[in-house]
Amino acid sequence: MTAARIFKTPWGRMGVAATARGLARVVLPGKKNARALVRLATLESREAPRAARAHARQAEHQIREYLRGRRRALTVRLDLAVLPRFQKKVLLAARRILYGRTVTYGQLAARAGRPRAARAVGQAMARNPVPLAVPCHRVVAAGGGLGGFGGGAALKRRLLALEFYNAISTQRSQRPQRRD
Repeated sequence: MTAARIFKTPWGRMGVAATARGLARVVLPGKKNARALVRLATLESREAPRAARAHARQAEHQIREYLRGRRRALTVRLDLAVLPRFQKKVLLAARRILYGRTVTYGQLAARAGRPRAARAVGQAMARNPVPLAVPCHRVVAAGGGLGGFGGGAALKRRLLALEFYNAISTQRSQRPQRRD
């Protein structure tokens, strides 16, 4: 049984679905994902286990904090049980990419133990069911391009800008003050 939540954010309508094992799906804002939100609403079950409802609430809360710049990572437990082993390995490696940083598909392939599998990593990222929880927006093309993103290039740019701005602001505020 699945618990689902659809909610409004300043970035647009989003949705999450969770099982008793953890967060299983995140639907990003945008016209392109409107159909996915409708499908997500049909997954909601009043008989969903308490743990599933708790994971969905926690994911919604953490996403709201992240989009406000108050959270650097979603720490909600994930349910990746139905995914192929290689994809799980790639997603878990991507989950460790630091806030405000980017890596290339090739670098992520190396981190996942398959240094020559950049294209396969790209496919795994394209099928990421839990964007933001697994920050696939932090994976970019080797030539300096953005690469793909399920939420579209504009949303990927916006997420990266949010992170870079907050990372720089935090670094500046943590610098010791000069005494003249």
